[in-house]
Amino acid sequence: MPKPKSSAPVVSTLAVVPKTKQKKAKQASWMTPYLSLTIDPANASTQAAQRPDLNSIPTVVWRESDNITFTTDAQGNFWIDFLPQLVNMYRTKTLSAASPPAITATGNNSVVNYAELLTTFSSWRPYSISVEMEYVGRQDECKGVFGVATTGSMPIVTDTTSMLYDEYDYKEVSAQTGGIAGALRLQDNEDFSALDAGVDINPNQYVSLIALGLPASTACLRLRYTIVGEFAVGHSKLMSRSTSHSYVRPSEVHAASNIIGPNATTAAGKEPYKELVSYAKKAVSLGAVLNNLYQDNRTAITAGVEFLGMLA
Repeated sequence: MPKPKSSAPVVSTLAVVPKTKQKKAKQASWMTPYLSLTIDPANASTQAAQRPDLNSIPTVVWRESDNITFTTDAQGNFWIDFLPQLVNMYRTKTLSAASPPAITATGNNSVVNYAELLTTFSSWRPYSISVEMEYVGRQDECKGVFGVATTGSMPIVTDTTSMLYDEYDYKEVSAQTGGIAGALRLQDNEDFSALDAGVDINPNQYVSLIALGLPASTACLRLRYTIVGEFAVGHSKLMSRSTSHSYVRPSEVHAASNIIGPNATTAAGKEPYKELVSYAKKAVSLGAVLNNLYQDNRTAITAGVEFLGMLA
């Protein structure tokens, strides 16, 4: 006698959630706004992205960005420095005709909307700054090189472009090949400072970008900068309605602090800023495992070895 067929409902295989989706959902649980903003200061959301610490001041995380076209000098050279502050944030250099070019004067420029920021906020502390530069002139005139490095002191008069070549994270690329990008991410600055004063960062950090041998006296340099900070708002200011309080989660700060090494601060090539973000995302992921923000199939030892390999 044939065996009776089961009357139980058939379970569709389409209802099974693929493992990849489960993994993505798990990752989303620890990738907080603060970490996302640390990875990608130019594009990540600033909503509720306050640094997780014991600061009890209601604040707003604010981003300022600008796109500027610069002109090379009579020799086709250019030099600009950025630092994480609002007043005199970027400084263009007047260069000599010598080889290598030497600095003869510096011009100071404050962040865009600086006057409005002064009337809106009372004090602030910087989170990060990122800059990108590329060639935007005629293709048949494209020549020369770009260079980028971070330094511990502001380049001054008589300094030459050669001083950047020996920096730990110096990178360069042909203008025909791509552009350059630099980023500074600050995790150790605890104090708020006045908006109209320079930021006392220990140690001081600067991003220097140079262009050498490009078309002379030509507006062919396109530069984009982004600066992000946590701003305190006066109680009578309109923006006070949008403030948030930080929560305490030291492991987040520790995970973000793992974004170190020469590939964390400078990049050169076709998509240099994308390279910085990609490196930072991997470093934060490893840092999250090492600081117990989440667990995956890597042990702490495996994650540590992988992280050290990124610094090589």
